[in-house]
Amino acid sequence: MKDIIEIDGSKYEGGGQVLRTAIAMSIATQKPFYIKNIRAKRKKPGLMPQHRKSVLSAAKLCGASYRRADLGSKRLFFYPSDKFRNKLEIEIGTAGSATLLLQSLLLPAFFAPKTVEIDVVGGTDVGWSIPYDFLEKVIIPKIKLFNLDIAISMIKRGYYPKGKGQINVITEPLDDTTPIELVNPGKLKSIEGVSHADSKLQSKKVAEEQAKTAEKILKAELKCPVNIKTRYYTTPSIASGITLWANMEKTTIGADCLADLGKEPKRTGEKAARDLINEINSGAPVDKYTADNLIPFIALFGGRIKVSKITEHTMTNMWVCEHFTDVKFKVEGNIISV
Repeated sequence: MKDIIEIDGSKYEGGGQVLRTAIAMSIATQKPFYIKNIRAKRKKPGLMPQHRKSVLSAAKLCGASYRRADLGSKRLFFYPSDKFRNKLEIEIGTAGSATLLLQSLLLPAFFAPKTVEIDVVGGTDVGWSIPYDFLEKVIIPKIKLFNLDIAISMIKRGYYPKGKGQINVITEPLDDTTPIELVNPGKLKSIEGVSHADSKLQSKKVAEEQAKTAEKILKAELKCPVNIKTRYYTTPSIASGITLWANMEKTTIGADCLADLGKEPKRTGEKAARDLINEINSGAPVDKYTADNLIPFIALFGGRIKVSKITEHTMTNMWVCEHFTDVKFKVEGNIISV
């Protein structure tokens, strides 16, 4: 057995990100790790159901073994394997974020010797996580720039608190990867988006109101074509949200907002629009919500990116990835490289 890597889960953001990234890097590098102080900076530290599900799902994906993965555990031993499954079906069982769970699985799946298909049932649009549309339209295209083959689709949308959404992911084995180079976004060409809501909100035209507000602000500020589609879904929970993305010459930049129940839909559309404008005006091709998702890929495949803001999540991922590789990240202003 290789020497085990020790990680202090209380460092930097001190939440589930440390664990998810450690799992992904452990499987990708085939290096075991021990983590203590899991989620030490949260009100309820230790493994919650959705974090435990990340551990169990990742273990199933590659045949890994583990110890101390009980609910509430503040410590975990994880021993990766290369006995990959080609099909993985995951039922989170709550509105736990399906997109966050995938942070532990997407990178490792590329290291499997054959095609891997993953189905995750859980929350596709829940607070404090990546909405599905943002993952599909903003993050996945950047992952493909590493010359990685991945397809993603949403079978069902699922809001908090009941979830029940479904995401399907198919990855192909690594071939010849290439470093990513994203430091100049190029000119703004157009803006697209999806404004969505549960079908029970259709009579109030919630999705239309979110879209109309965002479109008005974006056209006034940026003076470019704007196309925001409206969608209604039959889901177990009543909620709504909007995801916007700016099509630049060399990249896609995103922003989103989930509605607070009881508040006017136009506030949801306005926040997403203002956030997107700020991201575009930063002059960076990688928005602050995408940057941390790219760090593990850069650690393994190389690259250089300019980000609008270096968040604590991004700092966390650089720190964790350096435990599993010989890579040392360089930060010059808002440019991150290896």
